[in-house]
Amino acid sequence: MKDIFVDVGIQLFRFAAIHTQFSKYNIMKLSVLGFVLFFSLVSVVATAKAPIKSDLFSWEKTSVTMTSSGECRQFLTGSTNQLDYLDVHATTLNPGKSVSGTDIQTRYEKLIIVRDGEILQTLNGEKKLLKSGCVVLLLAGEKVKIENPGNKPASYFMLQWENPDRKDQTNPAGKLSSEIQPWEDAIFTATEKGGTRKFFKRPTNLLYEFEMHVTTLLAGINSHPPHTHPDDEIILVRSGNVDMLINGKHYPYGAGSFVFIVGNDSHGLTNTGKVPSEYYAFRFLKVKPVK
Repeated sequence: MKDIFVDVGIQLFRFAAIHTQFSKYNIMKLSVLGFVLFFSLVSVVATAKAPIKSDLFSWEKTSVTMTSSGECRQFLTGSTNQLDYLDVHATTLNPGKSVSGTDIQTRYEKLIIVRDGEILQTLNGEKKLLKSGCVVLLLAGEKVKIENPGNKPASYFMLQWENPDRKDQTNPAGKLSSEIQPWEDAIFTATEKGGTRKFFKRPTNLLYEFEMHVTTLLAGINSHPPHTHPDDEIILVRSGNVDMLINGKHYPYGAGSFVFIVGNDSHGLTNTGKVPSEYYAFRFLKVKPVK
């Protein structure tokens, strides 16, 4: 990617030089501007690849960027133990609007979670109305269109990731495909602490395994004692209030916010509210764990 920026910088320099008087002063200005442009772009690339640390990402405290179709919350961008690139953001679509840009790029694998409202998704020509709680796993290369057909704003989370060193992993006999999992179709299994809904536990073209479930945790209950595992994990709260303990530090948060947990960081979650809480849990494994 840096080579591309170098080529662009050279071409910009040549263009400017042609349309500028060739005095030593002007050439010096162009040189300085060229170097500033180049190192600024390299800095952007470095930031995008910077390792993501375990932390809380708040719905309320994340800055909102207004767009032509609604608004966007950019939570995190960087690399992880298991992913060469991970991006998590939330998009709010105004009535009658559709998305463009990053949400429809085909180079990434994606996970879409409808937070509120309804969105109409067109996947490879097939339309599907997605309601609150619906989850979509999109494999790289899939062509998707997302629009809001309703009369009120609709919001969804978008997780997208990339692992270039696994791009040679072919789809065996076309057995891997994208999946849509409506909330109402996820079977609830009661437990002594609340219950679970299983969504995905499967390979993708870029991951050895992607696992996702939703936990319902009763008030005042610990999900389990602090523990570790090699895979990166995200815990996104759907309802209620919880406290996540990561490496001895407490992170209280509620609906719409999430924590990212780096693989092998100690963590444990408690429902701190007076009613049951619900949260999505995602785990990413690039390769088969060594036992």
